[in-house]
Amino acid sequence: MKKLLGLAMVGMLVASAIPAKAEIFKNLQTKGELEVYGVMTHNVTDLNSSLGDDYRNTYNRITYGAAFDMLDDLHANLTFVKNDRMWGENAQAISGAAGNSILENIYLQEANIVLDDLFGLKAKIGRSFYGNEGDIIVYYGNQHMVDGLPTSSVDLASFVREDSIKGMDNAFELTYAKTLAAAAPLQDTGANFWAVKDVLRFNSDMDMGLFIYNQRTGNNSPVIDGQNLWVLDLNHHGKAMGFNWGAELAMNLGTWDKATQPTRNYKGWAAKLDIAYEAKVQNIGLTPRFMFAYGSGDNQGANGGGQSDKNFRALNPNFQPGYIFGKSNGNFASAVPGVQPWTDNSLSNLQVWNLGVDVDVTEKLSFIVDGYNFWVNSLAAGSFGGNRHIGAELDLTGNYAYAKNVDLGLYAAKFYPGGLLANANNGAINSSYKIGSYVSVRF
Repeated sequence: MKKLLGLAMVGMLVASAIPAKAEIFKNLQTKGELEVYGVMTHNVTDLNSSLGDDYRNTYNRITYGAAFDMLDDLHANLTFVKNDRMWGENAQAISGAAGNSILENIYLQEANIVLDDLFGLKAKIGRSFYGNEGDIIVYYGNQHMVDGLPTSSVDLASFVREDSIKGMDNAFELTYAKTLAAAAPLQDTGANFWAVKDVLRFNSDMDMGLFIYNQRTGNNSPVIDGQNLWVLDLNHHGKAMGFNWGAELAMNLGTWDKATQPTRNYKGWAAKLDIAYEAKVQNIGLTPRFMFAYGSGDNQGANGGGQSDKNFRALNPNFQPGYIFGKSNGNFASAVPGVQPWTDNSLSNLQVWNLGVDVDVTEKLSFIVDGYNFWVNSLAAGSFGGNRHIGAELDLTGNYAYAKNVDLGLYAAKFYPGGLLANANNGAINSSYKIGSYVSVRF
């Protein structure tokens, strides 16, 4: 059934361009996910109980991917995503409904080829997901447990070489990605980035990575006029004696808008630390966790000031701590006048503390508890009475593994506003709440 579904979906889009005798579906492999995510909220957008900002929505997303061989060493990948419809909306026609049909809302998020051996490199070329969900620098792909279930992808050419250095595995990656096309063929208003990554694995439980990113924008736009951002990232992951840890340190270099601000440069930095310990108490799995993340800010505001921009700048970050603070799109949009001193999905000008614990009661049933504390690192003089505390959040989650690839879950979250938000609203501020449920079927 799964293979027939894959043949049908892929065939509808590409059959007209395939010669009749092409063996295009050789070694077909399929994968996908069906998600249903429901939320009920109170005060998430304005933190004021006297204003009507509650919403109750249930989102759907279908992801379907297929990979097949075009030659023995040449493979094709396709991934379709549909996430436009919420529960309660009218049923959709298959096609021809003026922008609201099923076929018109299925997006081909991945369409690439993979060459196994191109001068000793494994190459991927085309539209693709990129990075890891939650990354503080760059991620393109499906976002989970986020209002609207958003997704994104990027056009890229990526080359990977794996070899051995003194008995240790080493993986080197070079990627070029185009993130914004020029408005006209003869103009340079686009944006792109390069990524150079090298990961050295000391053993199966420990590695060290050095990543270098460079993002450039065109020089024909007054908004993105010739920016040249570098991000250097050193990261380490390890596992020993029940402990799991990760550490990351990143810094910015480069010039900001060289045409109108030729002397301004990037001076931001960020750090992130994760530690967890796996234990068992009377056949119950306990994994206490700690996370600390820090991104520098600039007291001259979101766009920096003077000769340097001290905000930590990233390419397309996906840092989303907390169901309310991190995963509610447009959170507190009405609660902070003007520009928020932090940016959604970014670690810029943000400090986050997290303590949590995972409790595995049985092989199928688990509970997750997370407590967060959020702070701004830098404020303009006189802003918000000088108070940098955004607030705190408590998240409680229950997950039931109905089957190997099927998860059902419920969560409840409460956000406690801090002094910054209270001062921004002259004390007219209330806690916010969110209840969510999810079903995930992976195949």
